[in-house]
Amino acid sequence: MHYFCVSWTHKNTDLALREQLAFSNDEEKLSFLKKALEDKNTLEALVISTCNRVEIFAFVSDLNKASVSLIKTLARKFNLNEQDLSLRADIYEDAGAIHHLFSVASSLDSLVIGETQIAGQLKDAFLLSLENKLCGVHLSRA
Repeated sequence: MHYFCVSWTHKNTDLALREQLAFSNDEEKLSFLKKALEDKNTLEALVISTCNRVEIFAFVSDLNKASVSLIKTLARKFNLNEQDLSLRADIYEDAGAIHHLFSVASSLDSLVIGETQIAGQLKDAFLLSLENKLCGVHLSRA
């Protein structure tokens, strides 16, 4: 079992593509997450979508299969090229995923270091997944 993050941010993706990847509301996020969890390799997930990032944090059984599945599900949702998304994505696994999560939560990974909105956005993303039983003990621990 592994912690996993796939990330498109201001560091690796231009604004035009980030806008195409943006989730406009919680219903879109929930629909995506439910579809993502249909893959038995993805056990828990949450998605954070802001003007500077779209990231999927997950707890998975197989890193490679989950990576392919999550990127494919996102590409289909937004009618984008799966290979292009895959090439642009930053992938974090296990300790790297936890480190990245803390970098995001502390705003060290923000466009403007020290901006405070990201902590609230991450908390909202977590609560949305938790309240809808799309994440559980593993992402809660993280």
